[in-house]
Amino acid sequence: MAEIYQGDILQIEGVNIPVYVVSKKYFNSSNAVIGCPIVKEAESSATHISVNIDKLYGTVLCEQIRFFDIKTRGYKYIGSSDLNTMAEIVDTVQGFFDFA
Repeated sequence: MAEIYQGDILQIEGVNIPVYVVSKKYFNSSNAVIGCPIVKEAESSATHISVNIDKLYGTVLCEQIRFFDIKTRGYKYIGSSDLNTMAEIVDTVQGFFDFA
């Protein structure tokens, strides 16, 4: 199985929309990822981040975090985001868990 990195976009079997990977390589090496769905259209929100990656245009729904067992489901690699986009999305997700 190929290495999956934070910021990768996958099409996971049984999931109708692409998934943006927010988990780190260390976690992903367990044949699972934590990701957020990418939809074509979404209302404007602080937790919705637009992406334009390798001909994929959409919005990452950062508040809809999901666990995916990719060993069982299987997946196809679609592309990766740039570092700035990845940082914005991961920071938004991480903000849900920061101590305030």
